[in-house]
Amino acid sequence: MANQLFVNPWPYAGIDFTQNSEIINGTLVLAGSFASTGEPINWGNLVTGIGYNEKNFVGQGATLNTGCAFVTAFSASGGIVTATANNNIPVGSAITFVGNTSVLGLLLNGGSFTVLTQSATQFTFASSATGTGTSEVGLAVNISQGKVFPNCPPANNQTATITALSASGGIITVTAANSFLPGATIQSFSGFTAGLGLALQTAATSGTCFTVIQSTGTAFTFASTLTGATGTGSCIGFNCAQPYLVDIWSESGSGYLYSYVQQTGVVYVQQGAAAVSNPHANIPAGAYPAGVLSDVINYAISFQKG
Repeated sequence: MANQLFVNPWPYAGIDFTQNSEIINGTLVLAGSFASTGEPINWGNLVTGIGYNEKNFVGQGATLNTGCAFVTAFSASGGIVTATANNNIPVGSAITFVGNTSVLGLLLNGGSFTVLTQSATQFTFASSATGTGTSEVGLAVNISQGKVFPNCPPANNQTATITALSASGGIITVTAANSFLPGATIQSFSGFTAGLGLALQTAATSGTCFTVIQSTGTAFTFASTLTGATGTGSCIGFNCAQPYLVDIWSESGSGYLYSYVQQTGVVYVQQGAAAVSNPHANIPAGAYPAGVLSDVINYAISFQKG
């Protein structure tokens, strides 16, 4: 599964809905595979300022792709990661990543890196992260221009009681009754005395936070290279700001429908079904069909003031 959200590049300074209610328009790009539980949408992935593949109108020239770049692959060797992406991001720029889904990409999401070399089709940066980076669908954002949308309200902490932990391929699965949504920040762990739980507890005490990738009412996941035995304890986290109204549709008339479920924070892709009782069935789990991959999916979302 994958998602990137590109908002229209106005206003450049970012959007602050702590003081004003806001309606944000943009385009959702879906790639990879679809799960029967829907596509988890992380509203913390909103990017503002210079839009994807747009001209730079802020007095720094009119070069395409200086603000964002769509990444199709990562490879790591000797502490250097190469990102395959059509781009014009200048050498020396500070970048971050949102929406990565490969094993390597998940470890890069939210990090800050400096571009070391750049060509029209790739760029490099230093990182100790390793793993498979093929079939990537992430977005590189030039944070030297200050374009990452600060979509997190003051912490409204929630506690979850953890009954089990597991680590596989750089992803931690936490078994716990919870109400976290994709994009939630897990900021602390407690009650662990050994194993993976203690490692997470120590990392959080040192200031490391973890971003929820996907969540159900009984479990959630986030990226981390930490490993160890399972255990029991608890964690505290908070959800990023959620829109109270979401409208999502196909701008290109692909024939596919898109449905957002507020309670779980996921989008379902739907197609016509034969049964009268189920006229718009969710597509089956598996690779996204070509019509979805090439679709222009627009959204309008409304955030309440405060």
